[in-house]
Amino acid sequence: MKNLFETEEKIFTGFLTLKGTAWECLTSLETYIDSLFENPPEGLNLQNNLLLGENVKLGNNVVVLGKAILCAGTEVCDNAVLRDGVILGQNSFIGFGIEIKHCVIMSRTRIPHLNYVADSIIGNGCNFGAGVITANWKGGFANKEIAVSLDEERFDTGLEKFGALVGDGVYLGCNAVLDPGAVIGKGSLIYPLSLIRGEVPVKTIVKNHQNLEMVAKAE
Repeated sequence: MKNLFETEEKIFTGFLTLKGTAWECLTSLETYIDSLFENPPEGLNLQNNLLLGENVKLGNNVVVLGKAILCAGTEVCDNAVLRDGVILGQNSFIGFGIEIKHCVIMSRTRIPHLNYVADSIIGNGCNFGAGVITANWKGGFANKEIAVSLDEERFDTGLEKFGALVGDGVYLGCNAVLDPGAVIGKGSLIYPLSLIRGEVPVKTIVKNHQNLEMVAKAE
């Protein structure tokens, strides 16, 4: 996972070393969160089904289903939904009405406008453009198990629900879609409206060229 995430924050190093692969770590996310609720790390305070760091801002009508951990400086705006186990790193930002399901989102990452992010690990300092989603289910396929490509090697996760691995410092343009099992190497830039399948190498620009036709408007 070195091509994806670099962190010294204990809450994330503890998570990423739970098991051998990122997707195996995700299967243990809720158990990991339970262990932190039993013994809250320094700087996190228990409040019902939340562990909250300092200066966390929660908007109106935020819904939390299950447990969530919001580290210092995080902001979650009105009508957002956090469900099935979520960790939000320091100074992260979740916008109005956004749904985050069963995810680890590291520090300084912004997911601000009409996004759906599920069953995924998102690195530090990422930015999701408006409408970016992580698809997490292969509906309509006979074989719904999701595979991941890493360093040109294919791995069968054994999971039917798995979103994406998005490395540190990735910028995703508006309305990009990450197919189940997509892997975005750190420092990459994805153009708007791109459909991403498989692996994007470290520090790669993915361009999505359109063929536009302009014709005179009839009177």
